[in-house]
Amino acid sequence: MLPAKCLRLFVLALALAAMTLAAPSAASASKTQLSLFQDDRELLGNGNIDPAEAMAEVANLGADVVRFNIIFYKIYRTPADRARPSDFDAADPNSPRYDWSKIDRFVTLARANGLGILATVTGPGPHYSTKAPARCRSVPCLTNPDPREFGKFAAAVAKRYRGRIDYYSIWNEPNLETWLRPQKPKTGIGKVQ
Repeated sequence: MLPAKCLRLFVLALALAAMTLAAPSAASASKTQLSLFQDDRELLGNGNIDPAEAMAEVANLGADVVRFNIIFYKIYRTPADRARPSDFDAADPNSPRYDWSKIDRFVTLARANGLGILATVTGPGPHYSTKAPARCRSVPCLTNPDPREFGKFAAAVAKRYRGRIDYYSIWNEPNLETWLRPQKPKTGIGKVQ
């Protein structure tokens, strides 16, 4: 007969073996699932790291796609304009009122590193692109964007980057007041969207 200490170890070993056999097998990763990475600050050149080095590091980490925001008021050169300039066609990506330099560099770097691109075309836009520009007190103006003006900007993005951006989404986190106002009032269970 086994001593009590050996018997306990034997029972524990059997229990561990049984749990190991009963555990679900490891799931295989999907061959079509994409790995996304986002860091607008560093990859667009607003941080302390060279965007080319940062993009190369993202690729080395194994990401498939980089996501970033194309923000209307940051592309339009004078976002505090309360009226749309008469010589400005917001749907024309070649308008001199747009500055695409950071977006162009991002797209070029992503492509050079073999990365796909997911662009979120988003507001807020310049003051003139809201339904009540006089109510805008600072840049950015988050209140009541005019969908037609935003649509023209989205068209300019699509024309400029046709064939170079793989995926698009529209408006970053519209359920947050830091991206869009007004929000619906809160109820007992949270905001109603």
